[in-house]
Amino acid sequence: MAENQIDLIDIAALIGLPIFAGFVLGVWSLEITVFGGFDFAQALWTVGGASISPALILTVASVGWIILTNEFDGSHYEDYEKGGVAFALGVVPIYAFVPAIQALVDSSDVVRLMVWLGVAAVATYISYTE
Repeated sequence: MAENQIDLIDIAALIGLPIFAGFVLGVWSLEITVFGGFDFAQALWTVGGASISPALILTVASVGWIILTNEFDGSHYEDYEKGGVAFALGVVPIYAFVPAIQALVDSSDVVRLMVWLGVAAVATYISYTE
């Protein structure tokens, strides 16, 4: 794909990732109340105390799509950029499965917002540079 421009193939993932990551992190919520109701953050399965929700599945799918379509090989990145990419793209699944990380992120609304902004920014950065 083209470097230094956002690829059209990534647009759906770049729109979906911040929305669904926001649901998982608790930045906002959306609940549909007609036809029996539906909440994107509602658990479909619970595995070892961790809730697997549609928002978590769609967040991981969006991250995977961005990485696969941009051939993320790490060759164009400095070490601090690789660390930022690993943290920002892994923090949502880690948040769902590690209670200590969940407690840290939930400790303050500012922390939650900064984590969410980091996820959105790094996803856009990957799409743009690769």
